[in-house]
Amino acid sequence: MKIKSEKIVTIMGVVCIILVILTIVLQNLNLDPELAGPLTLVILSFLAISIIGAFVAYQKSVVKPLNEVSKAVRSLSEGSSSEDLKVTSFGVVADIATDMNEVFHNMQSATVFAQEIGEGNFESEAGDVNENDALTTALLDMRDKLKDVAEEEKKRNWAVQGLATFSELLRNNQDDLEELGYNVIKNLVKYLGANQGGFFTYKPYEGTDAVSAEDALFKGKVELVSCYAYEKRKYKVKEVFVGEGLVGQCVIEKETIYLNDVPGDYVNITSGLGKATPRSILIVPLQVNEEIFGVVEIASFKNIEDYQVKFVEDLSESIASTLSSVKMAMNTKTLLDKAEEANKEMRSKEEQMEEIQDELAEKLKQNEEDTARFMSVVEAINKTNAAIEFDMKGNIIEVNDMFLGVMGFKKEDLLGMPESFLLPEDEKESPQHSMMWESLKTGQYFSGEFRRLSKSGKDVWMNGTYNPIHDAQNVPYKIIKFASFTTDEKERKLDLNGKLNALKESVGVIELDMEKKLRSVNSIILSDLGYKRLETRNKPLSLFTGEEYIKGRAFKNIWAGIEDGDTVSQSITFNKKKGGEKYYKGNFSTIKNLKGEVIKILCVLVDVSKEVEAEKALKEELEAALNNSMIKVADEEKDTQGAMVALNDALEELNQGDLSVDALIEKNKLPIIIINKETTAIENSTLVMQALLGYENAELVGKLFPEFLNVDEDKVGNLIKGIGEASVFQEEIVLKGKGGDQNLTVLFAPILGSEEDGGTKICMIALSMF
Repeated sequence: MKIKSEKIVTIMGVVCIILVILTIVLQNLNLDPELAGPLTLVILSFLAISIIGAFVAYQKSVVKPLNEVSKAVRSLSEGSSSEDLKVTSFGVVADIATDMNEVFHNMQSATVFAQEIGEGNFESEAGDVNENDALTTALLDMRDKLKDVAEEEKKRNWAVQGLATFSELLRNNQDDLEELGYNVIKNLVKYLGANQGGFFTYKPYEGTDAVSAEDALFKGKVELVSCYAYEKRKYKVKEVFVGEGLVGQCVIEKETIYLNDVPGDYVNITSGLGKATPRSILIVPLQVNEEIFGVVEIASFKNIEDYQVKFVEDLSESIASTLSSVKMAMNTKTLLDKAEEANKEMRSKEEQMEEIQDELAEKLKQNEEDTARFMSVVEAINKTNAAIEFDMKGNIIEVNDMFLGVMGFKKEDLLGMPESFLLPEDEKESPQHSMMWESLKTGQYFSGEFRRLSKSGKDVWMNGTYNPIHDAQNVPYKIIKFASFTTDEKERKLDLNGKLNALKESVGVIELDMEKKLRSVNSIILSDLGYKRLETRNKPLSLFTGEEYIKGRAFKNIWAGIEDGDTVSQSITFNKKKGGEKYYKGNFSTIKNLKGEVIKILCVLVDVSKEVEAEKALKEELEAALNNSMIKVADEEKDTQGAMVALNDALEELNQGDLSVDALIEKNKLPIIIINKETTAIENSTLVMQALLGYENAELVGKLFPEFLNVDEDKVGNLIKGIGEASVFQEEIVLKGKGGDQNLTVLFAPILGSEEDGGTKICMIALSMF
């Protein structure tokens, strides 16, 4: 906008004033009205024109520019940008416009400056404005203050963010002290913009010596847990004693140490951070409530600012708290592990104790049962066996009633006496007796048949065992002898053996298998026929009879009866080896096993050669006498024909009803027991059987036969089955005798009887001993 000079308005004003004055002068002059009127009119016209010109000039040169200035000021006040006012002349309005333009320029520069400050550009300058301007000065002062505030806020935010970051890091690394130290020092070096760092933990003195608190502190150590330098993890083993170097000094002083003038050899002397020489060193203690937990050492090639030092100091307390928690957790874990281990060990020991208790209870129960069984066995032994106890020197210390009863002594007669007191004179000094006692003293047992003297001086025979008894250390401390008296049995056995041998010598016996081969031939037959035993073994029966007899009708009838299970009696002729014949009355009986299968044939042969020869001679005499009458010859058996033939005939008589069972028992000298077929009870026995077993007949009659068997259950069942079926079978059994078991080969044969006589009986005949 162009503003003209205010001079025009001024001139116009002066003109108007002059014209007004002239008008007034003319009114006061006494001029001709005709002249004065027109002159006044002209003056007034000029006055009016001047006034109008002045007004127009005023409006144009003053009012309008002022309006423009007012508009520009209003625009500036409203915040709108405004163009500079253009001044074309001099004057007050021009000065105002010039000043206003300067104000506009200053305001625009201040606005831009304020906007840049608002945008955070605290390095912005105010521009080419008057530095003495109050607004500019205020803005510059505000910029500097805001810059300081922003810098402080930046540092504060940096510290707050760092603390938050490290708090999260500390929370996530509480399981492993080494990993915690590494993560802390690595991130701290990076966050500070440093180059190297070390994380040390304080290890207090753990000795047992009684020392003061100060001495204990100096005896502690600072251990480098983690080291980080130049973006790499370092593995250094370093321990610093408290008070040694800056790190050790930091533990004592518990104050931050900051050096920005580091000696060239510092790192190599006091630090484990590497070989490069840093520009500044920051060492901060990690402590909580005056308790030290470690030290953080930071090395940088630039200065570490105060706010960074303050940040590390603030962070050190959190690190120390975490270290305290980690160490406490580690101690707690160690204690828990130890407690768990102790609990496991305790549980294991408890389980072992329970097992031991169970085993002890089981063993105690077993011991009680064993003791009860042992006592019952001892009681049974004492009831059925004689017992006598000796100390290790052979002196009698205990003796039971059975021993005393048989030997005729009283207990006081024997207690304290040596065993030699009971020995016959010819055995007292025998080496056998001495050797036996030497063996007993070493813990060996000894058994056998012994001869001792009763109180009356009579020889008493006994079967017994000397048994060493051991203590808890397995050392023998006494000897117990269990014995059964066998004097009567020995005498009966000798008598029975004599009778059996005599009987065996008087009766011929052969055994055949189912293929008609000779299994055994006794000495009588061998002697009669002139054979040796080996010459007959497994040879066919035709060796004695000839092949024609075996193929003949007579022997076929015998064999048919045998296969039917019958007992067949028939006369039979045997050929001697060197010629001649021998005549026998043969009794063929089947021998079955417990399954009822025929396993062999027993043939009892009685030599009737004399009778046959006599009969032949008699026939010859009768023929010579031409006596055609039939003479009945009695076929009575002589004693020399043998007890077995008599027994066979007796069984036939029994089955035919011609002889009673009691008569059989009375007349027979073989070992025989009569058994009830239905109940298996023993009904009678011969004297020979009583002598063999050592029982009186009254002790046998009425007892069940299986009670006297000492065989397994299966065999007992098969024997009872055979008896119930009234079979004829042979078996090897063990009978319980009073003086011991008897191993016998026996023959079971049925005896038929009427219901009045009690029905069928079973006759058990002892054939031999094995």
